[in-house]
This record gives sequence, structure tokens and C-alpha cells, in this order.
Amino acid sequence: MPWGLRRNSTVCLLRTFLICQQILIKTDTDSPGPTTAAFIDQTIDSDSEGETLLQAFRKDIEPLFPFVLTLPSMTFVDLKEQKPLLVLVILMVGCRYDQVRQTAIARKIREIISYDLLMRGEQNLDLLQCLLVYVNWSVRPPSITKGY
Repeated sequence: MPWGLRRNSTVCLLRTFLICQQILIKTDTDSPGPTTAAFIDQTIDSDSEGETLLQAFRKDIEPLFPFVLTLPSMTFVDLKEQKPLLVLVILMVGCRYDQVRQTAIARKIREIISYDLLMRGEQNLDLLQCLLVYVNWSVRPPSITKGY
């Protein structure tokens, strides 16, 4: 393996380790920062905006991600209660015209994923679906981004 690739992998692992250490140092409680539901409420103006972003995700993005299906009968509020991480990543994908908000949500998602997976060892479907959408959205091919 060329030195550049090994060095980049080492740097990524070191950054992840440092992020986890910062999370452990800055928190006295069981989770980093505000809860996911509280962060969702801070991120959007109202539940109707969340419902609009959810409908746009269902129409435009969900067909591209067959591993994440939301029941059409579930409202934004229902989904927020049952799968808060999935809702958070749906909001990130939906904020495509607001780069500042999208970046803030992406940062929070990385913080939650690193804390839940690495520190708490959590394993659940909500976390898996969140991670799948996040990773696939961040490496989306040009054919998906043409309309976006």
C-alpha cells in the first residue's frame, strides 16, 4: 500500500479517536449535547416544514435508496418519535439549498453516530438506516445530483 493511502487512513482514524475523546471529555451525561429530538426541533421551524421535507424525501430520494423505506401513513411527528436518527438524516438530505443548515445537521449526525457506535456500542435499525443514507448521500453519483 502506498504511504499516502496509509497516512490518510491513519489520519482519519486519529481524527475519529480525537472526536470521541472530545465527546467523552465535554459530557457529564450519557449522551453528547442535546437529544436528537431536541436538535430536530432546533433545526426546523415547524413540524409542517419537517412534513414537507419528508414528503420530498419520499418522492425524490427514497426510490434511490431501497434499503430505507418509510410507511406512507407515518407522519413526520410519528417518524420523529420512532426513528429520530433517520429523521435527522432526512432533514440533512432535504436541506440541499441551505448549505449552512445541512452542514450543521451533518456534523451532528457524525457526532451521534460516532458516540452511539464507538462509545456505547449501540446496534439498532434506526442507526443503521441513518448511516446508510448518510454514507450514500455523501458519495452520491452525478446522476442523482443533476436534479438536486
